[in-house]
Amino acid sequence: MSLAGILILLGFFVFAGLMVARWLPAILALPLMAGWVCLVAGMPFTSYLDNVLLAGSMKLSSAMAVVIFGAMFARVIMKTGISNAIIKQAAELAGDRPLAIAFIMTAATAFVFLGMSGLGAVIMVGSITLPIMMSAGISPVVSCVMLLFGIQTGLLANMANYGTYIGIFGGTVMADFYLPAVVVSAIGTLAFILLNVPRQEEA
Repeated sequence: MSLAGILILLGFFVFAGLMVARWLPAILALPLMAGWVCLVAGMPFTSYLDNVLLAGSMKLSSAMAVVIFGAMFARVIMKTGISNAIIKQAAELAGDRPLAIAFIMTAATAFVFLGMSGLGAVIMVGSITLPIMMSAGISPVVSCVMLLFGIQTGLLANMANYGTYIGIFGGTVMADFYLPAVVVSAIGTLAFILLNVPRQEEA
């Protein structure tokens, strides 16, 4: 590998580490990372401004708009308490049947994450669903896996994520990969629940 390639990889790991450590927000880290790549490649500063910052932002404009509207939808869900109401109502409908609770809690989680994302949403939903599932006799490990399955399925169909994927990869990749991935994730979730959650008479 050339020296330029090594420097680009090092810059990527440095900026990615700063984002993961929450020392630098992504809105600053990504342009700086792009600037580092251009610097290593020998691109003039004016070309970086015109071709990377300006042209790159314009190409992602549609994705940015979808993300903004998706974030607004998520905020409405959180502020109005819709997500809490959906999950609690689902638990009441399931009663004390472990298999029904598993299906309904996982489906409710997936539905909530159609519009929400982020660690805060995971903590909020998990703090509600996990005690309900474990109190019905579902093991902690299985409960956690179902929570993750529900989050994954919901995020794969999240409209804000779709906008980002379309802006980055294009509509063809979306249709060929991400939409089938929702079906695969849903089938995998269903199979996991049927294989690992006891029925009422076994609980």
